[in-house]
Amino acid sequence: MVFLPATPQEKSTSIPSETEALVLTAHEMYSLGPNHLEKKIEKEYGVNIPQNTIYRILLTHGRVVISMRKMIALNGQDRWLIAFMDNSSRLITCFQGSKG
Repeated sequence: MVFLPATPQEKSTSIPSETEALVLTAHEMYSLGPNHLEKKIEKEYGVNIPQNTIYRILLTHGRVVISMRKMIALNGQDRWLIAFMDNSSRLITCFQGSKG
């Protein structure tokens, strides 16, 4: 028996209009962020929508503020960040980043 590696598939960039309408309606009703909204939609409507998709929908409609971590992931560019954090206070003492 020969095991072949899985063939890479392109991710779909288009979001169905029904999904977009459901996320916007749920966001108006509950005023939650993407993480909690994902769980609330799954519980109330029985539909699993990933939080990244919810974030992209809310971002395109101006409902959330751009998160630096998400911006790096959405642009698809290689970037790195080194941060030094104090253990007791969780304060970032200094950081260095690159656009790669």
